[in-house]
Amino acid sequence: MRREFWLSSLFGVLLGLCMALGAVGCLATAFELTVLDPQKLLLICLAGLCLCALMCRWRWGDLVLLVAVGAALGYLLRREEFLTQLRQLIFRISYIYDLAYGWGAVSWPGMTWDAGAADLPLLVLALLLGMSVCRSVCRGKPVMVPLMLALLPLAACLVVTDTVPGWQSLCLLLFAGVMLLLTGSVREDSPEQANRLTMMGVIPVAAALAVLFLAAPQDGYVNKTEDIRQSLRDWLQPLSQELEAGTGEGRLELTTPQPEEVDLSSLGSRDVSRKPQMYVTAQTGGSLYLRGMDYDVYDGTGWQSTGTRAETFACSGTDLGYVAVETLEQQKQMYLPYYPAEGVMLVGGRAENTGLYTQYTFRRTGLPENYGALLVEGTAEHTPDPAWLELPQGTLAGAAEWVQGLEEEHTASGKAQRVGALVREAGTYTLDPQRMPPEAEDFALWFLEEAREGYCVHFATAAVVLLRAAGVEARYVTGYMVRLNGGETVAVTEENAHAWAEYYEPLLDAWLVLDATPASLGATETVPEETTEPADLPQETTQPPEEETQQTTPAAPESREKGNSLWKWLLALVLTWMAAEGQRRVRLGLRRSWTRRGSPNRQGLKRWRQVRTLAALLDETPPAELRELALKAKFSQHTLTGEELLALDAYLRTGVRRLRQHPWYRRLLYRYGYALY
Repeated sequence: MRREFWLSSLFGVLLGLCMALGAVGCLATAFELTVLDPQKLLLICLAGLCLCALMCRWRWGDLVLLVAVGAALGYLLRREEFLTQLRQLIFRISYIYDLAYGWGAVSWPGMTWDAGAADLPLLVLALLLGMSVCRSVCRGKPVMVPLMLALLPLAACLVVTDTVPGWQSLCLLLFAGVMLLLTGSVREDSPEQANRLTMMGVIPVAAALAVLFLAAPQDGYVNKTEDIRQSLRDWLQPLSQELEAGTGEGRLELTTPQPEEVDLSSLGSRDVSRKPQMYVTAQTGGSLYLRGMDYDVYDGTGWQSTGTRAETFACSGTDLGYVAVETLEQQKQMYLPYYPAEGVMLVGGRAENTGLYTQYTFRRTGLPENYGALLVEGTAEHTPDPAWLELPQGTLAGAAEWVQGLEEEHTASGKAQRVGALVREAGTYTLDPQRMPPEAEDFALWFLEEAREGYCVHFATAAVVLLRAAGVEARYVTGYMVRLNGGETVAVTEENAHAWAEYYEPLLDAWLVLDATPASLGATETVPEETTEPADLPQETTQPPEEETQQTTPAAPESREKGNSLWKWLLALVLTWMAAEGQRRVRLGLRRSWTRRGSPNRQGLKRWRQVRTLAALLDETPPAELRELALKAKFSQHTLTGEELLALDAYLRTGVRRLRQHPWYRRLLYRYGYALY
């Protein structure tokens, strides 16, 4: 018996350690939490589990552990370091959820994304979870409570698609959970058999998990939803076209189409709506360009996009935090900030929204800190791509006169600065320009030489044409431009729709923004107050001015509507209660059905298991007469009568009534954790 106790203690410590490290690791890797001293956390957790296993030998050990845990929590709650780390943990998790669902982040003054480590809160979580597992194993208690506790960190990672836990942590968590499920019911009746089953199951369970992770690696299943949605869209789109052609009835629209060409010849007055198109939240404030689509082919009267081209859109530089986008309708493309940290593949000039997402988040980077020195001192061997320089012959001849003298500029950014100044000085901004006359052959030259007025489309087209004429690879881009504060959520309307030029800078190996629209705009278009020139490029294309570049996130991002965050948190609480109540009712129904199946003796043994659990919760020994009934049902030829089964039921009913007299927090545990009533 002594040997079995020590084996149970050993397995309790090991399984508790696996469960604790797995759960904490899932949170740390999914939410990118900083752990300064993981070795220290591991040693403290191991020492706490060993102490828990020793206390399980003593009848009053649970009380001692409860007092010790309460005293430790009280001590930690009085330490400012623990409170700061706990606030940081809550803020970081709620901020990710806010980016995904717009619920509002829980924050405190001065809280930022990279405020510090989360060692102490994670240590407390690891100890509580590991000790609950250790106690269940050492004392032969039901394992549902520690399993449900372990599922909470895992569920927190799985609700948001961007928070993927590390495979090592996930493997540890699953291993401990499977071992508990395999041995939990056996351990309640026979610790010796449970220990033997644990030793026999370690290798098969570990091998099965290894095969599972090798057969379905994370890279293979993270994006499965995109493939499924794309297949569904491909299947439904022909049906939509058939419905439209065959019946003339309502058409099934899965996406809001983005035109693949821009007709400049019919461009006239611009009427805009203030109806929101999307909501955007950026961790770093300032001017934010959201890139929708670029066009590479210019024929004099319009822009077209070659659908077969593909490239990676990225730039390595300073970390500017997260940018979250929520569109009100499904869009064919995703809107990209400058620049996605991990790079995004552009196909046909846009980032395909194959998953039909309406909510997505990008980690954003700016230009390198030494970009100025690179532009002045750097050299790069680069052969321009003719596709980005192509212009009609008449356009090239006319534009060449505008860019005379730019040969003295030795960098693409230097030429872009001069071109931006030329275009801004050539025209004035208006939302009611004249249309291109039929006799005009080229839109850009007509705008520069005759019309001399227009809005962003006019200035961006002229800038791209002059850049190409000057030998700088360039393209026309459409999207949105907003100005916002760090952590603020703003509504993006048609007023923010914008067009600009992109040019390729070989010294940075990146496409940079050239916004040639004049700074003094009308009321319905927003662009930076300062022109986008290479000398000011970080401030206007990727980084805001110095007073705005501090990555300070406000106490909580503003909700789209007043009080929006509060009711969503209340709704989350209501849904949580409904889930808890639902699982309680399901478990009660399953237990009643389970105890009434089989022969009378089997029904009696099932009731006896519940009697033992109830007696343990009441801290008393089951009645001797009920124990004799269980022995009689298991080892004798006697068949239990209805009266004998009723005796077991009577103890269960009276025991539940006595449990309801315990303190409220224990009643909650009995009701939702054990589902006893």
